[in-house]
Amino acid sequence: FFGAPAFFLTIFVSSIFASNFFFSEWGKFSRDVFPNSNPTALSVVLQIAEIATLATLTWLIAKVGGLKRAIVAALAVSAARYFLLGFAEPTSAFIAMLAHGVMYVGLQSVVPALYVDRRFADESERKNAQTLLTVAAFAAPSAASGLVAEALERAATNADAAIAWSQVFWPAALVLAL
Repeated sequence: FFGAPAFFLTIFVSSIFASNFFFSEWGKFSRDVFPNSNPTALSVVLQIAEIATLATLTWLIAKVGGLKRAIVAALAVSAARYFLLGFAEPTSAFIAMLAHGVMYVGLQSVVPALYVDRRFADESERKNAQTLLTVAAFAAPSAASGLVAEALERAATNADAAIAWSQVFWPAALVLAL
Protein backbone atom coordinates (compact mmCIF):
# COMPACT_ATOMS: atom_id res chain seq x y z
CA PHE A 1 0.00 0.00 0.00
CA PHE A 2 2.87 2.40 0.78
CA GLY A 3 4.16 2.02 -2.77
CA ALA A 4 0.84 2.77 -4.43
CA PRO A 5 0.38 6.23 -6.00
CA ALA A 6 -3.03 6.40 -4.27
CA PHE A 7 -1.32 6.39 -0.87
CA PHE A 8 0.90 9.31 -1.75
CA LEU A 9 -1.93 11.29 -3.31
CA THR A 10 -4.11 10.66 -0.25
CA ILE A 11 -1.41 11.87 2.12
CA PHE A 12 -0.62 14.87 -0.06
CA VAL A 13 -4.27 15.92 -0.34
CA SER A 14 -4.64 15.47 3.44
CA SER A 15 -1.62 17.65 4.08
CA ILE A 16 -2.95 20.43 1.82
CA PHE A 17 -6.29 20.27 3.65
CA ALA A 18 -4.56 20.37 7.06
CA SER A 19 -2.23 23.20 6.10
CA ASN A 20 -5.01 25.39 4.69
CA PHE A 21 -7.22 24.61 7.69
CA PHE A 22 -4.39 25.85 9.92
CA PHE A 23 -3.91 29.09 7.98
CA SER A 24 -7.68 29.71 7.77
CA GLU A 25 -7.73 29.99 11.56
CA TRP A 26 -4.21 31.22 12.26
CA GLY A 27 -4.95 34.98 12.16
CA LYS A 28 -7.76 34.95 14.73
CA PHE A 29 -6.07 32.27 16.82
CA SER A 30 -2.79 34.19 17.07
CA ARG A 31 -4.61 37.38 18.12
CA ASP A 32 -6.33 35.42 20.92
CA VAL A 33 -3.27 33.56 22.16
CA PHE A 34 -0.52 36.12 21.45
CA PRO A 35 -2.37 39.46 21.77
CA ASN A 36 0.81 41.53 22.24
CA SER A 37 2.92 39.82 19.56
CA ASN A 38 3.70 41.01 16.09
CA PRO A 39 1.98 38.71 13.52
CA THR A 40 5.06 38.94 11.30
CA ALA A 41 7.25 37.63 14.11
CA LEU A 42 4.90 34.69 14.57
CA SER A 43 5.06 33.91 10.85
CA VAL A 44 8.85 33.99 11.04
CA VAL A 45 8.71 31.22 13.67
CA LEU A 46 6.70 29.09 11.21
CA GLN A 47 9.25 29.77 8.45
CA ILE A 48 12.18 28.93 10.73
CA ALA A 49 10.51 25.64 11.65
CA GLU A 50 10.15 24.79 7.96
CA ILE A 51 13.76 25.68 7.15
CA ALA A 52 15.09 23.75 10.15
CA THR A 53 13.10 20.67 9.13
CA LEU A 54 14.24 20.95 5.52
CA ALA A 55 17.88 21.34 6.60
CA THR A 56 17.69 18.24 8.78
CA LEU A 57 15.34 16.18 6.60
CA THR A 58 17.89 13.55 5.56
CA TRP A 59 18.96 13.08 9.19
CA LEU A 60 15.33 12.93 10.39
CA ILE A 61 14.41 10.31 7.79
CA ALA A 62 17.41 8.20 8.79
CA LYS A 63 16.52 8.55 12.49
CA VAL A 64 12.91 7.37 12.10
CA GLY A 65 13.85 4.50 9.83
CA GLY A 66 13.08 5.52 6.27
CA LEU A 67 10.62 7.49 4.18
CA LYS A 68 7.54 5.43 5.00
CA ARG A 69 8.00 5.95 8.71
CA ALA A 70 8.89 9.62 8.14
CA ILE A 71 5.55 10.15 6.39
CA VAL A 72 3.66 8.45 9.21
CA ALA A 73 5.64 10.50 11.75
CA ALA A 74 4.76 13.73 9.89
CA LEU A 75 1.08 12.77 10.04
CA ALA A 76 1.38 12.11 13.77
CA VAL A 77 3.10 15.47 14.28
CA SER A 78 0.33 17.16 12.31
CA ALA A 79 -2.34 15.63 14.56
CA ALA A 80 -0.34 16.55 17.68
CA ARG A 81 -0.02 20.13 16.41
CA TYR A 82 -3.80 20.54 16.27
CA PHE A 83 -4.20 18.90 19.66
CA LEU A 84 -1.74 21.42 21.13
CA LEU A 85 -3.47 24.35 19.41
CA GLY A 86 -6.74 23.30 21.05
CA PHE A 87 -5.36 24.34 24.45
CA ALA A 88 -5.11 27.92 23.13
CA GLU A 89 -2.30 28.95 25.44
CA PRO A 90 1.10 30.38 24.45
CA THR A 91 3.42 27.48 25.34
CA SER A 92 1.44 24.77 23.55
CA ALA A 93 0.77 27.12 20.62
CA PHE A 94 4.49 27.88 20.25
CA ILE A 95 5.35 24.16 20.25
CA ALA A 96 2.61 23.62 17.66
CA MET A 97 4.16 26.36 15.52
CA LEU A 98 7.48 24.50 15.56
CA ALA A 99 5.67 21.26 14.67
CA HIS A 100 4.17 23.01 11.66
CA GLY A 101 7.55 22.83 9.92
CA VAL A 102 7.72 19.06 10.34
CA MET A 103 4.23 18.62 8.89
CA TYR A 104 4.72 21.05 6.04
CA VAL A 105 8.12 19.86 4.88
CA GLY A 106 7.55 16.21 5.71
CA LEU A 107 4.29 15.87 3.85
CA GLN A 108 4.10 18.63 1.28
CA SER A 109 7.70 18.42 0.10
CA VAL A 110 8.57 14.74 0.42
CA VAL A 111 5.33 13.07 -0.66
CA PRO A 112 4.94 14.66 -4.12
CA ALA A 113 8.62 14.10 -4.84
CA LEU A 114 8.17 10.41 -4.05
CA TYR A 115 5.07 10.17 -6.20
CA VAL A 116 6.91 11.35 -9.29
CA ASP A 117 10.00 9.26 -8.52
CA ARG A 118 10.77 6.50 -11.05
CA ARG A 119 10.44 3.84 -8.38
CA PHE A 120 6.81 4.72 -7.69
CA ALA A 121 5.42 5.92 -11.02
CA ASP A 122 6.03 4.98 -14.63
CA GLU A 123 6.77 7.59 -17.30
CA SER A 124 3.16 8.29 -18.27
CA GLU A 125 2.16 8.76 -14.61
CA ARG A 126 5.08 11.10 -14.01
CA LYS A 127 4.10 13.24 -17.01
CA ASN A 128 0.58 13.72 -15.64
CA ALA A 129 1.51 13.94 -11.98
CA GLN A 130 2.11 17.69 -11.87
CA THR A 131 -1.31 18.53 -13.30
CA LEU A 132 -3.03 15.97 -11.11
CA LEU A 133 -1.29 17.22 -7.97
CA THR A 134 -2.07 20.83 -8.79
CA VAL A 135 -5.77 20.32 -9.52
CA ALA A 136 -6.69 17.49 -7.18
CA ALA A 137 -4.41 18.31 -4.30
CA PHE A 138 -4.58 22.08 -4.17
CA ALA A 139 -7.94 23.25 -5.46
CA ALA A 140 -10.50 21.01 -3.75
CA PRO A 141 -8.74 20.55 -0.38
CA SER A 142 -7.92 24.26 -0.16
CA ALA A 143 -11.54 25.28 -0.72
CA ALA A 144 -12.97 22.54 1.50
CA SER A 145 -10.58 23.21 4.39
CA GLY A 146 -11.56 26.87 4.54
CA LEU A 147 -15.24 25.99 4.62
CA VAL A 148 -14.77 23.36 7.33
CA ALA A 149 -12.59 25.72 9.41
CA GLU A 150 -15.17 28.50 9.19
CA ALA A 151 -18.03 26.16 10.12
CA LEU A 152 -16.15 24.82 13.16
CA GLU A 153 -15.22 28.34 14.21
CA ARG A 154 -18.85 29.53 13.98
CA ALA A 155 -19.97 26.56 16.07
CA ALA A 156 -17.24 27.25 18.66
CA THR A 157 -17.99 30.98 19.01
CA ASN A 158 -20.13 31.96 21.98
CA ALA A 159 -22.42 34.99 22.40
CA ASP A 160 -19.49 37.12 23.63
CA ALA A 161 -17.58 36.37 20.39
CA ALA A 162 -15.02 34.26 22.28
CA ILE A 163 -13.86 31.18 20.39
CA ALA A 164 -13.38 27.82 22.10
CA TRP A 165 -10.30 26.82 20.10
CA SER A 166 -10.41 23.22 21.31
CA GLN A 167 -13.69 22.82 19.40
CA VAL A 168 -11.96 24.09 16.26
CA PHE A 169 -8.65 22.23 16.39
CA TRP A 170 -9.37 19.00 18.28
CA PRO A 171 -11.77 17.61 15.63
CA ALA A 172 -9.02 18.20 13.05
CA ALA A 173 -6.50 16.44 15.31
CA LEU A 174 -8.85 13.45 15.59
CA VAL A 175 -9.35 13.22 11.82
CA LEU A 176 -5.59 13.36 11.19
CA ALA A 177 -4.91 10.79 13.89
CA LEU A 178 -7.41 8.41 12.28
